[in-house]
Amino acid sequence: MTALAWILVAALVAVSPADKKDDKKKPPAAPAATPAPPSPGEAALSLGRSLEEKHELDTAIDAYQAAAAGLAGPAKGEALGRLSILQYLRGVSASPASAESAVAADPDGAWPASALALARARQGRAEEALALAAKAVDAGGGAPAQTALGAAREAAKDLPAAEAAYRAAGGAEASNLAAAVGLARVLRLTRRAAEAEPLLQKVIAASPGAVAAYKESARAKMALGRGADAM
Repeated sequence: MTALAWILVAALVAVSPADKKDDKKKPPAAPAATPAPPSPGEAALSLGRSLEEKHELDTAIDAYQAAAAGLAGPAKGEALGRLSILQYLRGVSASPASAESAVAADPDGAWPASALALARARQGRAEEALALAAKAVDAGGGAPAQTALGAAREAAKDLPAAEAAYRAAGGAEASNLAAAVGLARVLRLTRRAAEAEPLLQKVIAASPGAVAAYKESARAKMALGRGADAM
């Protein structure tokens, strides 16, 4: 028998009629399980992210508050961290408390560390802000962590490093509202208010509710000798 014949025989033996008969007896595969619908807290968190991306600050804040009430652990930490940053932009005094609650919910998360670093930087607690920002960066916090690092370096009076971090976070394109406001502040503090003012106008156009941008815009106009326009 030739080698080719042996191969054909082996193939026929491998798939015998008995095997085919057994295949017919096998039950049909079970249908794929339908994924469970998101919980109300998860749905609220998803909605908040979508609204925040559109710079709809007030409705995003409402969504994150609802999410935090229905979640626990890292998801709650994210909701509260995002909430804290938006509260800062809106000029809401509860921003630091939200950041502290975020860390309590998720001590190791990037969002809580970023939010609390921003809060501590605004309070002038530079050393604590730097440690929290570094933690957020190490945790893969992306643009929010870079924003927090910029704020921490600014609080530490290292303005060139703060500017670099704000730019890395997308502040120059105003795609990151908190980073853009921070970058504009550093530009003003380094006598480049003429560059800060148009950047702030971009932020205000994208998100008319960003109170932090209005305040910094007034300071930039005053630095440019346009105090009447700041009113």
